Amino acid sequence: MSESPNPRLTGPKVVLLMFGFGVVMVGTLWVYFEFQTRPFRELTLALAEEFPNSRPLVQGGQEKLNEKGEPRILRVLVTVKFDPQEEELFQAAVDRIRQICAQYQDLAEYDELEVHLIQRIPEQEPITRSTVLDLRLTAK
Repeated sequence: MSESPNPRLTGPKVVLLMFGFGVVMVGTLWVYFEFQTRPFRELTLALAEEFPNSRPLVQGGQEKLNEKGEPRILRVLVTVKFDPQEEELFQAAVDRIRQICAQYQDLAEYDELEVHLIQRIPEQEPITRSTVLDLRLTAK
């Protein structure tokens, strides 16, 4: 009976490699998260303070960087407790979000402000409403 050759990777080495891979992946995700959220962190925190339990999400930039003429968009998504289909409440929230954005972000860097409001109702489809504000018109 022939003996099998010694494996090149032993159990402890495999465990160390797996642990190292996990550390590298966590580090990569952390760096990515920092670069994606840092420019909007103060604005996100201000929105969370203004709209409690809203889980705000703020993103900014261009969708297609290689195409000229693509608008620079500041996108804000906020979960609200009211029905966003109600015009007065929707408009008041959009106006307040725009004020907060102007306070914490240089809106001159963007062409459009997208505001998405979502009301989440347990065991039902969420109610959403969105609007796009052209910041080029108000910047002049």
